[in-house]
Amino acid sequence: QLRQLNNILVCSLCAGYLIDATRLTDCFHVFCKSCIVGHLQTVRPSRCPECGQELKLEEEGCLRQDRVLQDLVYKLVPGLRASEVHRRLDFSLELEKSLPLELATPVQIALSPRGGQRQIFLLLAMQATIGHVAGFLCDQHRLSATGTVDIYRRNTRLPAYWSLAELQKLRCRETDGQADWRDPIALTYVIADRDSAAARSSRDS
Repeated sequence: QLRQLNNILVCSLCAGYLIDATRLTDCFHVFCKSCIVGHLQTVRPSRCPECGQELKLEEEGCLRQDRVLQDLVYKLVPGLRASEVHRRLDFSLELEKSLPLELATPVQIALSPRGGQRQIFLLLAMQATIGHVAGFLCDQHRLSATGTVDIYRRNTRLPAYWSLAELQKLRCRETDGQADWRDPIALTYVIADRDSAAARSSRDS
């Protein structure tokens, strides 16, 4: 019976059961998060590995975590959730032992609104993503469900799936290893709340 559901429970990239099920919003195909992120970082132009559709990675929300499907996978595959928890714990321990100091150390970022002066300093694990930072800002500004936050480094909007470790590596490459990894990474953000904008437009009219 489980075999009959494999077409929706299995990632076509790794042929294993879905872990951190992540959906492409352009074509709705689902993969393990680590599988699809790795694929999109190495293949250009970015296309869905299942149907070949070209993906608009610059758009907000091109990747969506599918928690409902992931919960279904865990319920239908005995022992998978426990196995994944143990694997992540083992991986974290090995990672701390093997990483160079600049990547094993928490990353400090300095956040400021575009065009503004006020800065927020955060100290985050290197595994944290830009999506986590955006989620923090949504909570801080009490945005509605329609609110979004775009994060920028210089003039480049950062994808939500990027990790802070990747930003550290990028900074090291740009400075030929001369950057002090203890210095905060400067990021800016732009907030858009469609509900608030619609309300203002209604009042103005």
